[in-house]
Amino acid sequence: MFTVDKLKLLRLGITAGCLFLILTTIIGAETNTNFFQTETVVQNSGEANQRPGNARRATDDSPGGNDSSEKDSKDTAGKTTGTVPVTEVDVAGAKDDGTSNNQAQIGALGEQPLQDTPLAVNVISADSVANTQASRPSDALKYDPTVQATLGSNLSSDYFMIRGFSCNPSNSTLVDGLQSSVALEPVEDKEQIEVLDGSTNLLYGFSSPGGTINYILKRPTAEPFTKVTLGNYGGSQAYAHVDMGGPVDAAGKFGYRMNLLGVDKGDIGIENETHERYLISTAFDWHINENTLWSFDASKFHRKIEYQQAYFLIGSATEIPKISDPSKNYGAPYDFTEDTFTRYGTEFTSKLNDLFTLRSALRYTASENLSENSRNNLIDDNGDYTVQMQCKGTNQSLVTSGQLFLDASFQVGSISNKLSLGVVGTESEDKEAYPNGYNFYYFPTTDIFNIDDLSYPADPHYDLPEGGHLITTERAKENSVIIADQIKLNPKWGLLVGGNYATIHDDNWDDDGIFDSSYDKSKFAPGVALTYKPSSFVTTYASYFQSLQEGPTAPDTALNSGEVLDPYVNTQIEIGTKMSWNQINFNTALFRINKANAYTDPDTNIYNLDGREVHTGLEFTANSKVTNHFTIGGGFCILNAKITKTDTDDLLNKSPRGVPEKLFRLYSEYSVPGLPNLILTGGISYTGKVWINSANTLSIPAYTVGDLGLRYLVRVRNHDIIMRLTVNNVANVSYWTSKGDNMIYTGDPRIIAYSTELKF
Repeated sequence: MFTVDKLKLLRLGITAGCLFLILTTIIGAETNTNFFQTETVVQNSGEANQRPGNARRATDDSPGGNDSSEKDSKDTAGKTTGTVPVTEVDVAGAKDDGTSNNQAQIGALGEQPLQDTPLAVNVISADSVANTQASRPSDALKYDPTVQATLGSNLSSDYFMIRGFSCNPSNSTLVDGLQSSVALEPVEDKEQIEVLDGSTNLLYGFSSPGGTINYILKRPTAEPFTKVTLGNYGGSQAYAHVDMGGPVDAAGKFGYRMNLLGVDKGDIGIENETHERYLISTAFDWHINENTLWSFDASKFHRKIEYQQAYFLIGSATEIPKISDPSKNYGAPYDFTEDTFTRYGTEFTSKLNDLFTLRSALRYTASENLSENSRNNLIDDNGDYTVQMQCKGTNQSLVTSGQLFLDASFQVGSISNKLSLGVVGTESEDKEAYPNGYNFYYFPTTDIFNIDDLSYPADPHYDLPEGGHLITTERAKENSVIIADQIKLNPKWGLLVGGNYATIHDDNWDDDGIFDSSYDKSKFAPGVALTYKPSSFVTTYASYFQSLQEGPTAPDTALNSGEVLDPYVNTQIEIGTKMSWNQINFNTALFRINKANAYTDPDTNIYNLDGREVHTGLEFTANSKVTNHFTIGGGFCILNAKITKTDTDDLLNKSPRGVPEKLFRLYSEYSVPGLPNLILTGGISYTGKVWINSANTLSIPAYTVGDLGLRYLVRVRNHDIIMRLTVNNVANVSYWTSKGDNMIYTGDPRIIAYSTELKF
């Protein structure tokens, strides 16, 4: 792991580089009669990922004033956006001009238009991430009405629920379509984030029943650019971010992209908690010919959280205590999490001829973690608790993922086909320090503390085992042979037919390195979807998918903590409608997902499978550029989730833990008439009641959080400067979250973030 001294050196280097770039740009620019020109310019900070037309999608998402070529901004119909600053709402795939961000990478199917894809997909662009000043994925996805962040202010990892099912880094987080398996994905080097709702095993091999989050890396750009952002993510989190790219040679055969990030060791808006981190991310493209692209990427990310916020066990409480101030820190000065990952990847895509296209990718990720955290166990309804320490010595995760697909596009009479055949595989190995390497607990005191009286036990000075001898605790192999045929029967009717022959092999060892258990299971899971287009701008679909799921792992609080249960099969039925017309876009989906239920028996504290968990729900997402000045987007998700076919009477027809009954999201932007470079933003997030025990007697109440913001663009010597200010949780609302076990987390407090971005 990198030391703090090296982090400081990196920060100084980035800051010095930023200042140098800004000064040389301003000093070296052409002289204007008016130094600060207040021009009406298009506000869009995105850069186009360089894509050859036959190898990858050729996109151009960098119009307007931020385009170094000074060309007019164009919408998808080729119309000039003129002098009206575009507003950005990326819910349900909206681009910043209010039109549809109409392409996404859909696994085995490759690049697909969202309008014709028979599943619900929402796309969040890099522009949206920048304009909301998101510092982590939960910030970036906060306005997606199908996604719920479940860890609140806890920064140890990112857990989400999609359609009421847990989605964590090990089962549903991808980078360019391949498994990620890191605790927290940085967002600064991502071109967009794609949220695919529902079963995606036919597309990616393995995933959560609820859906998949696919992070798309920034790629080299067709035009050279450099963008420098200096700001504060909230509290005292000063940061510097440099994003640069362009062609290496005059012919554009080679291209590069680099992202550098340094975040200072300042409090995050929660008392005394800091989150120091850095990112180095690079990408390189080689256009071998007009039909062939070979891409490479490499990145390193390191972070350290100190005085980390504690989380709570519901323990003996029969009601959830109220928190007077969400910025309070219930942890201790010795609580921390430190992790790092190194990632290398390559992709090769070639259109071999008019019939065949080859797609392949390989990625290796090595991550390492070390932590010591407070778990506050509630003992009554008065907010009293005892403290338990969760300690993790050095633990490693080594993940290699790859895929190989051959696409064949052909015509049979009047019927057109795109047949994809390929394999997707992931091999992972988890290691921990020996002895006492992972997830052991320490009780520093029997003292009782209270939620309204901040204090903590004395530092136990426990020496965590770092590095040294590591033993393997789990090896897993997940392989899928996938076939999918996209059939266009006529201009109105389409059919997707396919299947995934999935195999899971998993070996486990105990904490002493003694072989413990193993399983090996294979299953062919079919999938079919029928689409009908009553008009060119409306698509309806109906689908049925099966998938083999990796068995869940017993939580830390269970007696059999860490045990991996047997894999199981889930099914999904869905019908939906999509419309994209006149800068109005909406998606609706009605779905029913049936999977195995896992729960911790309250009498034995053993985590096991019992019954089925059935989620029936309705999703609606929409965005519209209502006027030239006003854009609005958002939606809702209503869920009816129940436990069925269980042998435990206390579970029958109960709601699964952690599942929000209702989600509502709204985001809008308004460009002020007369001040066309000023854009006002606002958002509202509502989360319904969540049950946190299996008997459905204890729940987290519903809560609503509101955000406000603005951004202003000026031009200095033909260079755009964007200034942003956002206030998240304006009312400083106190709330709790849960990821579906007996742990609860405090929500994010009011956070004020600001930044200045210069592009040249």
